Amino acid sequence: MSNEPENSGAWFTSPNRRIIREPLFEQQLKGLALSHKRIEEVLAGIEESIGKYPEFFHPIPGEKYCVALTNPYPNAPALRILFTYTPTEVRLHAIEFSRD
Repeated sequence: MSNEPENSGAWFTSPNRRIIREPLFEQQLKGLALSHKRIEEVLAGIEESIGKYPEFFHPIPGEKYCVALTNPYPNAPALRILFTYTPTEVRLHAIEFSRD
């Protein structure tokens, strides 16, 4: 999450932030993709949402991360993604199948 308040003069929000997949995220994603062929389709949709509106997702109390949950749909799993963001980028830190 950004350290700047959204309404401060220092806050510039890009209309679509750059998505950065951290090494742990990539490693976890490779493991999940073995189980589900449509995982990249699910990620494309959630990455677009997170890139445009990261503030709509919930921060984890006491943590620096926000969490995005996807809904399951036929042949695609529900996912839980931990991320942080600044006004110009989103960093995806971890991914797992959602049990929520």
